[in-house]
Amino acid sequence: MGKTIQSFSESPEIVALLGEASIKGFQNGKYPLGVAACAKHYLGDGGRKFGTGMNRNLDRGNTVASEEEIRAIHLFPYTVAVSNGVKTIMASFSKLNGEFMHQNAQYIDGVLKKELGFKGFVVSDWKAIDELPGRYEDAVRNAIMAGVDMVMVPDDYEKFINTGKNSFPLRP
Repeated sequence: MGKTIQSFSESPEIVALLGEASIKGFQNGKYPLGVAACAKHYLGDGGRKFGTGMNRNLDRGNTVASEEEIRAIHLFPYTVAVSNGVKTIMASFSKLNGEFMHQNAQYIDGVLKKELGFKGFVVSDWKAIDELPGRYEDAVRNAIMAGVDMVMVPDDYEKFINTGKNSFPLRP
């Protein structure tokens, strides 16, 4: 039982069709008439098994799927979104086969950016970095290295900035 809210359907074909129309609707035109569409929640969010998330958060959990299922069901709408020029994609809070999506370099950097050729930016979900396991510094570094381009840090942005400076120092 996956997440049925924030989606057009449980059918990958319907999600792809309506997602394509939404992308064209949002992005048709030049600023200020057009906006950057965001396809979310990448990847596997709708396949989460009931009872695998944290009790306080209904949008967390784990999707367990074969590579074939991932590509046919969960990835398909994103291939359509990327081919239609979606500007942003939001990573899912959930896990895919036990790995937090925000740290999943195989699917963010490898599949989304390299294989599908996504040229926009990947945004984290709201405060998602705070929920990753381990030290905060490692969570930030792992998410960025996995391919997350923008991190939503609504509260302690100074901590995030300082962590980023220490983890990814700028060259002189």
